[in-house]
Amino acid sequence: MKIANVIEFSEADVRGFGNLLRDIYIRLRLPRNRPNKVGIVIAIKTENDDEKKKLRNNLLAELNTYLSNSSIPQIFNVIELEEKWAQKINGGPSALSYLRRVRGHFMVYGQMLKGKMKEGQAHYKFHLEGAVIHRPIKQFFSDQLSKEFTELLPRKVAFPEDEELLGFEFTQQWLGIVTKYIIGIAVFLSGDLDLSFNIYSQLNNELKNIHDTVPAVVEIKRRLPRRLYEGALGFTHKLYYQYTKTRKIGYIKQSKIYLDLLSSLAPNDYVSGLQRAIYYFLIEHNINKAKNELENIKNNPFDLTWRYSMAFLLAYEGRLIDAKRHYDKIVKGYSHSRIVCDCEMFINDILEIEPDRCGLYFLRGYLNFKIKLDFILAKNDFENFLLKDKCEGNKEIMRLVNIYLDQINQNLPN
Repeated sequence: MKIANVIEFSEADVRGFGNLLRDIYIRLRLPRNRPNKVGIVIAIKTENDDEKKKLRNNLLAELNTYLSNSSIPQIFNVIELEEKWAQKINGGPSALSYLRRVRGHFMVYGQMLKGKMKEGQAHYKFHLEGAVIHRPIKQFFSDQLSKEFTELLPRKVAFPEDEELLGFEFTQQWLGIVTKYIIGIAVFLSGDLDLSFNIYSQLNNELKNIHDTVPAVVEIKRRLPRRLYEGALGFTHKLYYQYTKTRKIGYIKQSKIYLDLLSSLAPNDYVSGLQRAIYYFLIEHNINKAKNELENIKNNPFDLTWRYSMAFLLAYEGRLIDAKRHYDKIVKGYSHSRIVCDCEMFINDILEIEPDRCGLYFLRGYLNFKIKLDFILAKNDFENFLLKDKCEGNKEIMRLVNIYLDQINQNLPN
């Protein structure tokens, strides 16, 4: 029987074969976005290697540099898809599929062509589309995001070959600005307030120094104040919510930077006006400034929250007849239970610090009596009010309190 020859492999052969397998794996495997990065995926088809080289050296390198020099350090990661992958992306569904596989957040796809203009001059032309991934959100907001994307993305750009450096720079800057803006919206809708606000703020500072006539850039400049408003308002809500849960006044103090920005963006905004009134009272101990904020927003016919705040400030000052007038208006309207609860907790907090503010006993008693219909708590508050020496000057209010106590006692079981 004939024995087959034994094939021997050297160490160099094994190493070379391993390198070959690795190269094949790398060529067949899609790149992946790095953890904790905003992945910007570029999948632009070209007609030949020379165009691909120019695309990579001019547009992609400059875009990478632009985003890397962001004042938000190391947050963006530009990922280029090889030509073989870019060729497979021919519409929104395929773009989103590859975007998910790469674990990116934002994709620009399309084609770069080289042709001739009518005058016979060689030129470059981009046909670009975009796709963005965000956490699940309501369809309305998703549609709005897609609409903004379509309106602002540089979908068709053309420039002569002899001006290619300026043309690529122009396209990169336009693309970079739109990328930041759209990513800012997407992460805001996904709930990342910190990142979205940082992106908006950075872009706003950047655009202050850019006097551009490109319609998309002009439009982003116009829309950014609204985005900054949304981000700043989101932060004030977040901080106030943390305050209501922890009762730590430091959260209100942290809201100052956002309240100042909101004041410049929308000086008569209802929601931020309510928040500023709280800030002025709790942090600056300035009742007049707090009341002025409420006066500026009091014409909102759909919400009574400002009346709760104004009644509190008036009762804090001892002006109980004026405070009662606001509560009388509240009783005739509708109040969400959360607002009533927040108001009561706020009064509780202040009474723990300043137990001699007798007007707040009356206010809390009136809230329990007329709004919550909690007669037991109302009786306790009214009785505490009558016990306070400082309240003896409010004779009309004391007379009303005695009437309320008689009414309560008639409704309580013996």
